[in-house]
Formats: sequence, C-alpha cells, structure tokens
Amino acid sequence: MPSEPTPIVSVIIPTLRRSALVRRAISSVLAQDVPEGWRLEVVVAVSDPRERADLAAAEEAARDQRVVVAHGPGTTAGATRNAGLRRAAGEVVAFLDDDCEARPGWLAEMLAALTSADLAQGRTVPAFDPPPMWRTISIEPLTWLWEACNLAVRRDLVDRTAVFDEGWDATGRVDLPFGEDADWGWQLVRGGARYAAASNAVVEHVVEPRGLGAYLEHVARLRLFPRLIRKAPEVRRIFYGGYFVGRRHAELAAVTALSAGALAARATQRRRLAVTMGVTAAALYARPLGGELRRRPLSKSLKLSALRTVTEVVELGACVYGSVRWRRLLL
Repeated sequence: MPSEPTPIVSVIIPTLRRSALVRRAISSVLAQDVPEGWRLEVVVAVSDPRERADLAAAEEAARDQRVVVAHGPGTTAGATRNAGLRRAAGEVVAFLDDDCEARPGWLAEMLAALTSADLAQGRTVPAFDPPPMWRTISIEPLTWLWEACNLAVRRDLVDRTAVFDEGWDATGRVDLPFGEDADWGWQLVRGGARYAAASNAVVEHVVEPRGLGAYLEHVARLRLFPRLIRKAPEVRRIFYGGYFVGRRHAELAAVTALSAGALAARATQRRRLAVTMGVTAAALYARPLGGELRRRPLSKSLKLSALRTVTEVVELGACVYGSVRWRRLLL
C-alpha cells in the first residue's frame, strides 16, 4: 500500500519594507528542529511586490526549497495574510511577523500545543529590555487578541470557518495594521476552535528607538479599540471591568468625577466637601508617583511622571474620541 504523505507545517511570514529583518525571521524558522513526521514549509508573503527590496529578500530565501513566495495586493494586512494562506500547503499554519525571530524549539512547542487544540498562541518577548518609549511587543498568552506575530492554527478550521477580512483597514495605512488578527481569531473561536496557550513557544520581537511623537501616535491608537469592539465584541473582555483600558484609567475616571464634584461643591458654598473631594482626587492622581519615588531618584521619577501625565491625556482623549466615533464606550 502507498505510504501516507508527510504532513506539512507552513509558517507564514508577511512582510512590508523590512527586507533586512525578514531575512532574520526566515532564518530563525529554517533553523527550527522540525518534529519527526512533519515537513516544514516557509511562506514569505510579500505585501506589495512593487517593493523591490522585499521581493528580493523573499526570492533570495526561496533558493532554499522549503521556502515559497506569495504575492499580496499591497492593500491591507488581512489581504497579505490571506495571500500567504492561499499559497500555504500545510495542515497546520503558523504565523510569525517579519520583525520577530523564533527561538529554538518554537515550532515543536506550537505543534505540541495543537495536539489538543485548534488554535495556539505563543509568547512574544522583547529582544532586550526596552528603554522608555521604544517600540516592541510583549505578549503573555492568552491575551484574547490573537496577535498573529506568534500564532498557529489547524488549516481545516480555517477552511471551514474564516479567512482574514481584507476590507478591514482601521488605520488607513498598509504598513500600520491593527486588529485584523483579533477579529480573525474570534471568528475562529466562534466557529468552535479549541484554544491553548503555548507559553514555551517563544519568539523575540525587535526593539527599535522611537521618539516622543511616534510614541504618542502609537498611544493614540487606543481610539481604534472601540471600532474593533464593534466588530468583535469579545475583545471587551480584555479591559478592566470591560470598559476601562486598565485600572489606572478607572482611577483617572474617578479623579475626573471627584474634580467635577469638588468644583460643583465649591460653587454651592460647600467648602468642606469641596476640599475633601479635591484632596481625594489629588491623592488618587498622584498615587503612581509614590511608587516611582520608592524605586528611582527624584529627578528621574519626576521626568517619568511628566511623561505619564502626557501619555494619560493622550490615552483618555483617544478613548473618548473612539467611543464617540464608533459608539462603543471605552475609557
């Protein structure tokens, strides 16, 4: 009798304008010890083939017979990921971003997680301890956002459930995707996917310098979460109480309410109440500074406190804007 064909695990690496980084990502996958009984395929999904450096990096990698190239339409991240899925031949599909490198054992851990699950999320760590404001990602599964920088899924589930929404373009920039993977992951879960945390499947995310302006621009992307919640309501579960970005945002909402109450009390001549509410608001707002002072010198604590104040103003403004724009409350 003819022998059964060897199952394939396809690792899809979407890429756009990161020709040097994608070479490192590809090399980290090709260096994986593939478990016995599996065959490796690497699919480099070039988002826009008109980007010659990207295409050259992919075609150079394809000299290795385990590597194939997929061409995206240069529109959205979802469209690029779907191009990779169409090209992939594997019974299992894993995603790795072009600014990540897989640590040894990553692929074996992903496959092990999928022995009892359909969808597995791995752990993503910064390549080194990032200074304040620098760009990187840290993910401890499960995050419920299904970040596709480190994700694996059984192909049969994808085929019967959902591909990425190619019309989802939250930022209007193909090089700045947001939320397409969270939406897709929740579609898979709604379709019956059993999920698992693959905490030992680790990839390292690049750490890159970023100035104050770029950092605040990134922070302002909180305005997009209400839109994502509107499309995938399950995302709300990641937030504090369902409606606050985190505990600190809940405190800031209380500070705002107390401050407004203090002003109202003062206007009606209830001075003792105004003082009480004002002092409580000030103490609640300044609470993080006390922790900073216990860990760091005064000068550095004050600088970080100033940065935190600016950041919080941008965060809350972004949340209010997004909540109004997309009619889904998030503070």
